[in-house]
Amino acid sequence: MQRLGGRYRLESQLGVGGMSVVWRAYDEVLEREVAVKVLAAEFAGDAASRERIHAEAQAVARLAHPNITNVYDFGESPDRAGRPVPYIVMELLDGETLAQLLKSGPLDWRTALSICADVAAGLAAAHERGVVHQDVKPANAMLTSTGVKVVDFGIAAAAGSRDDGQLLGTMAYVAPERLLGGRVGPAADVYALGLLLYRCLTGELPWRAAGVSQMMSNHCYVAPRPLPVIEGLPEDIPELVARCLAKRPAERPSSREMAQALATAAGARVMLPSIVAERTEGIRQAVPAGRTAAPGRPRWVRLAMAGLTVLAVAGFATTCANRPSPGGGALADGPGAGAGGGVTADARACQVRYVGGGDVARLTVENTGQETFHNWTVVFTLPGSEHYVAVEGAEMVQPGTTVTLRAQSSLPPSQRATVRLTGARAASGLPKSFTLNGVRCRVLTGTAAPGQSVDDPNIPVTEPAPGGLPGGSPSVPPGPTGGPAPPATSAPQPVPSPSQSSGDTTPTTSPTVAPTSPDVSHPTRACPTPRPHKSITDVKPEECKR
Repeated sequence: MQRLGGRYRLESQLGVGGMSVVWRAYDEVLEREVAVKVLAAEFAGDAASRERIHAEAQAVARLAHPNITNVYDFGESPDRAGRPVPYIVMELLDGETLAQLLKSGPLDWRTALSICADVAAGLAAAHERGVVHQDVKPANAMLTSTGVKVVDFGIAAAAGSRDDGQLLGTMAYVAPERLLGGRVGPAADVYALGLLLYRCLTGELPWRAAGVSQMMSNHCYVAPRPLPVIEGLPEDIPELVARCLAKRPAERPSSREMAQALATAAGARVMLPSIVAERTEGIRQAVPAGRTAAPGRPRWVRLAMAGLTVLAVAGFATTCANRPSPGGGALADGPGAGAGGGVTADARACQVRYVGGGDVARLTVENTGQETFHNWTVVFTLPGSEHYVAVEGAEMVQPGTTVTLRAQSSLPPSQRATVRLTGARAASGLPKSFTLNGVRCRVLTGTAAPGQSVDDPNIPVTEPAPGGLPGGSPSVPPGPTGGPAPPATSAPQPVPSPSQSSGDTTPTTSPTVAPTSPDVSHPTRACPTPRPHKSITDVKPEECKR
């Protein structure tokens, strides 16, 4: 049996990644079982890789918390060629990963909230020490007999730093600001935590993606599907999830707030660190000094395909780098990006006219701005228990009372699109809030009289009152084609907008989430700040392939 440092006897492999191997081992000095993470032989000669694993050991060793795996030791042991190979000695965790548990489907909401509260508490301990995990995902949450443990700080970074030219992480959980080249911050972990909670509750992610490029654009500007109705789930949790998934980092809750809110809702207890002023002094980066990307320079994003090959995504510059337009919805870091999961409140950009009558409804959406909405998507929530059974003019998804209408077409300025829906009952009330590609629209609603067609352009419409039902605003005359006349306002500005993880690739235990809604997300723009992207390697694409 191989020994490391003269004391750690390697016994069996627990996990294999692209850059490291995790072993079950026995500490012959303290006579206890441990886990040992060893840098893979092919990276032993790479200084940056050796530095990265050393930085991981240093970062985690400072974070003494019951929801973070403990680091016992760090050392280097010569390989057969005499090269020093670094390793980390950690506590050996029993149990399974959250990824393994999710293979059987969504969790009971109390279980989901309790697990994510523990994850949030562990992240809060890291964040208050200035450490950002950067790879929060189901495979990095271990469910043990003593609680949930956050593992694999292999790509952790100091808050306020910038990615060093390599975008490391798991693409399904990468926050939009990281794709935009922004500074590393705790909010990126909270974004991933929101996705983790969403998946625990529903068994899926809030977007459908056919590949890495589309997944990136989803993060950048596509508003996530709201949580479906879950019986018994506290009513404030959907809003909390939406805040976590806001495109702008400043609009997300802190990990501490998340831990407190989730624990309270689940009736659980978490241990939160006392607020301290001390921060870690320079979590050492994974590249030698002098190679850190300077602000404002082109940033080359790289994506590791489970340690196997390099995937070139030549078209990423068109999905998450340039061609600004409000047609893609809210983006990160820009004026007008509102709360609620990336919804932009700017009624000058669009207008919706909704007329209900019996079991039929007519919805006309109009672009009242000056820029085109591409692959337009309208989302609204019905006030009652109605459920549409047929639609003409768009594709439809309706989980619970939230309706999503999607069209693989563009909506230029001053143009309208009409959708006819069957199954709605106007007597239960009319929807009051609509978004078009994440932009909140001006809303006009009305009800057809008995025997009157919803297509009649003379049906009077009003703006919904604050209570949610129409009535309160003056009647608006119909426009020249049956829709309302566009308001005389200026157009909005573009909105910028196994039991131990080996850490560096997607674990084989990570499940693939089957999408449940049509995939029409094919943007012609995504991110407001042009940042060239050449090749993509070294970022784990968990759940990228559907």
